[in-house]
This record gives sequence, structure tokens and C-alpha cells, in this order.
Amino acid sequence: MSAMKKKIALLAASFTMAFAPLAAAQPADPALEQQVSADEEVSSEPAVISSGHVDMGPHRGEDGSLQLLLRDDSGTDPVWRTPDSVTFGVGEAAELVVPEDDAYDFLKADPGQTVWVVPQTEVADVPWLGWNTQSPTIDDIVGTGVELEILEHRGPGDHSLFIQAGGFSDPDVLWTGAKHDSIFVEPDTHTHANWVFTEPGPHEVTVRATIDAPDGNEYTSDARLQFAVGIDPATYTRPDDSMITEEESDYTWLIIGGVAALVAVVIVALIARATRRKDTAGGAK
Repeated sequence: MSAMKKKIALLAASFTMAFAPLAAAQPADPALEQQVSADEEVSSEPAVISSGHVDMGPHRGEDGSLQLLLRDDSGTDPVWRTPDSVTFGVGEAAELVVPEDDAYDFLKADPGQTVWVVPQTEVADVPWLGWNTQSPTIDDIVGTGVELEILEHRGPGDHSLFIQAGGFSDPDVLWTGAKHDSIFVEPDTHTHANWVFTEPGPHEVTVRATIDAPDGNEYTSDARLQFAVGIDPATYTRPDDSMITEEESDYTWLIIGGVAALVAVVIVALIARATRRKDTAGGAK
């Protein structure tokens, strides 16, 4: 094996292991066993988070409205932060190389390509971003759980979110920038996953939380998560409309297939017409 191939193989192994959640060991992780209290501070002060533990989660304000906030306990005391006040710094420590494995085709990145990963398991000097439904402020409305839905990805390249249950299992794709799925999260739950970005630059991922309360009321709130990927967080500016990832759908592919079939029919008709003309011209001699 050449030195270059050996390097890529080692990096690929690191990539796969970085995506392993060690699910069986999670209950022993103090961060995943966290206790959330009702009196934790809510802040809109600007913050850059480049390492440490953060959870996205639904939280009710004093007026009873629902907010999708970021619970930051990377410091001494946990603080619920408004998402538009937070920029996640995703730097060199988050870089991994895509392995030669078809299971990662959904990333839309070539084998050997560098991507930036906010990982499922904590890594030094990289934000550790998950989500929780543990705020006591939602206890009386949460019912059976919370629906989280990705609405939009803005930024260069592509974005994906997935969970991997061990180093040798296939990834379980939750969202991609081009397929806006939703997941259902049970009450009092705390989860982490892999957030992958294929290109450096400013990225924004918009997420919606929806709760169907037992009394029949619906609560909903959106959050725009800001990621400075491979760039200085101080230079972050919101990606414009030209950087929105186009969503793929089955309907789109039906249209493409229909157009392709129509083109094929037209080509066949033209060939048949040309053949008839040729035969007619030959018979007239």
C-alpha cells in the first residue's frame, strides 16, 4: 500500500469511528445524564461556541409561548441561548476525510474529500451539538413528544445529519439539506448526532419544533442555527437566497422521468418519420 493510500485509509477509519455513538455506553456519560432545572437563565447575548456541550431544545417563556433555544453548558452554569445570538465555530479540529464506502453517498462528497463534522461523540475543540426535550417548562404540554423538522439549509455545498450505532453499522440518515425530513423525539430525551458540512463557509440550518399538546393546542417555534465552517466565526454573515439547498422530492423525479420518456417518444417518432420518407423516396425512383 502506498503512503498516500495508507494515509487515506487511516483517515477513513478515523472518520467512521468519529461517527460511532457508542450507544451502549451513553447512559454512563455525565453529559447525557444531565438534569435540567426550570430556573436556568435565558440569554440573547452574542456568543461564539467552538467547543463544549450544547443542546437544541423546546423551552417555554413566561408568557407561555414556545421557543426553540440552545442550552449551552460549555461554561460553569447552563444558559439557554437564543439561536440567532450564537455562532458555532467549526474549525480544523472538525475536519475528517470521507471513506471509500457507498454507505456515505448521501453526504454528496467524494471519497477522500475533506468534510467538517460536528460529531455525535464529543471531540476536543469542536462543538458537541445535540437536542433535548428535558426543559421542565414544557412538561405540561409535551404530551407524547416533540416533532423536529429541518426546513432549510443555506450555505456552500451540502449538509447532512445522521446517527451511527457503532463503528461498523450503516449510518441512519435523519436529515439532508436536499431532503427535509422530520424526526419525532420522546419527552425527557437527550440525543446527539453527526452534523456534516461538505464545504467551508457560512452555513445556516433552520429547524422547527412542533408540540401537539394533550389539550388540543399546537405549539411551534423555528430556530436558525449558524455555523462558521472552516472560517473565522467573527466573519460570519448570513448566507443569501442563492445558497439555499434545493430540496429533492419523489415528485421532482417523476417529472424528470416523464420528460425523459416524452423526449424518447419524440425521438422514436422522428426516426420513424425519417425512415418512411427514405422508403418513399426510394420507391419513387
